[in-house]
Amino acid sequence: MNSIIRIAFAAAVAMLATQPASAATFQCDELEKIVAAADKNFAGLGGAVSERETAADLAARLGVSVQDLGLDANYERLTRPAKRKLTGAESCEIHDAKMIDEDADITQSVFVCLYPKQRSITDALRDELEACLQQSIDPDSDESALMILLDHVETDEGYAGTSVEAQVDEDEGLSLSVSRSICRSRAPKGCDDSD
Repeated sequence: MNSIIRIAFAAAVAMLATQPASAATFQCDELEKIVAAADKNFAGLGGAVSERETAADLAARLGVSVQDLGLDANYERLTRPAKRKLTGAESCEIHDAKMIDEDADITQSVFVCLYPKQRSITDALRDELEACLQQSIDPDSDESALMILLDHVETDEGYAGTSVEAQVDEDEGLSLSVSRSICRSRAPKGCDDSD
């Protein structure tokens, strides 16, 4: 799959998830329930669709052409408000995105909560997440972004995975999200982002 397309797709979802977590960012049992719902795209946790973004909308938001993105009518992102917020969050939303091209079908559902008052990923937050999820933080994580990969299955036909991520945005604070991503190849190495 073309790297530019993959980057644009990831950026489209991440920009929405890169919004606003505090010393007590979450309660473990709440986060565990969100993680458990990831396989079902957070069914039952969200309200009605409040926003729909097409390839043309994304291109306009990023200030480029649809052709530059390499997307066509087979891109869509839906936003739904979450029915409940994680403790301490100002707001939570669910983003469901899909992209289909000649190489692959990609879907991603993200449950994201915003914490505008927190401006860094603290050691306490790192420790809380690792203890709650019983997994280690990805070694490439830093003070502005961290990821814990909960499961990841990869085959010749594609991949599926769930992750928990925290990201700091200078203007908007910290976001804490749970993501479920699935890629199904339509062509050899269609889900390989190394090209």
